[in-house]
Amino acid sequence: MVECSTVNRSLFLVFSLTLLTLFPTISFSQNIFESQYFRWSRLPDLIPVGDQKAALGVAGAFAGVHNDVMILAGGTNFEEPRWQTEKSWHNDILVYEKDAGSWRKVGELPTSIGYGTSVSTEYGVVCIGGTDGNKLSDGVFILKWDH
Repeated sequence: MVECSTVNRSLFLVFSLTLLTLFPTISFSQNIFESQYFRWSRLPDLIPVGDQKAALGVAGAFAGVHNDVMILAGGTNFEEPRWQTEKSWHNDILVYEKDAGSWRKVGELPTSIGYGTSVSTEYGVVCIGGTDGNKLSDGVFILKWDH
């Protein structure tokens, strides 16, 4: 089950400042795509989102990993024919469990949103900001996988 909760803004400020202090110390001495620490492979295509019948994928979704499950939430896309239709905004929460080998819908965000940023932490996937296509969000929430 994915749990979505709001985070206190002061906690967000502390979290942001912590990240900013870490970035100067991060460096890569080798190409990370060829590293022994990463193994890249293609995941199955996403399932349809919203009321769409085809799996069109999404852009600008919140994404991260918590408790060995990939979580993807929100985002946007265009129905077919692409670029000739209005952009669709989504609130679906999808998970990919490696053992199952497929995506499934497990819930919905309170509102359709995309183009924020997300960070995987031991506490869940922290989702920051975004837009619903009309206004910017200053909200922060956490998506947790509770298996």
